[in-house]
Amino acid sequence: MAVEAMAVVATANAAIATAAVAAGKEEKERKKKRLRLLRKQLQLEEKKERKKCRGGRRGRGYGGGSCS
Repeated sequence: MAVEAMAVVATANAAIATAAVAAGKEEKERKKKRLRLLRKQLQLEEKKERKKCRGGRRGRGYGGGSCS
């Protein structure tokens, strides 16, 4: 009887550990996704900034862009 109880406890502990590992993986995936989105957003902002400056750097027009 005691051996069966210990086996049940061991099984429960294994299930808890497995669930914790799965939750850890999900959290890691969410973090990666968030970082990917932030990186993409930053790239878009940098692209817009470069586009604004294009006039001066590329020699277009007669005064240049809004960048120094």
